[in-house]
Amino acid sequence: MRGNHVILLALIAAHVRAQIKLGKKRADGSSELDHLRALEKSTGKTPPELEVPAIPAGSDYLLRVFMELHCSRPAGGMSISPILFSELLAYQQVFKVELSPFEVETIVFIDRAAIQEMTEK
Repeated sequence: MRGNHVILLALIAAHVRAQIKLGKKRADGSSELDHLRALEKSTGKTPPELEVPAIPAGSDYLLRVFMELHCSRPAGGMSISPILFSELLAYQQVFKVELSPFEVETIVFIDRAAIQEMTEK
């Protein structure tokens, strides 16, 4: 099972990183997605950056939990604060769900990949 977990983590992280890259603002204020779509329209060819890796079937709920926690993340001053385990615990209590250690590890991994992508120039 561990090998499958590593593959799942890599696939979800690739999806999250690609989505964040597409949302980044360019110097002109447009997003990378806007730029690539305009390029696609003008050339008739789809840039490879628009081909976002799909998330594995059945793991979309983990991405949803991550996004809910990500959107409620406290401001970290000069850097992006990671999602805390206390926030994961609070999420479980509020929504009356029990995340397995595998699910918590996956959400933490997604968060690390997201922070790394958001902080890259």
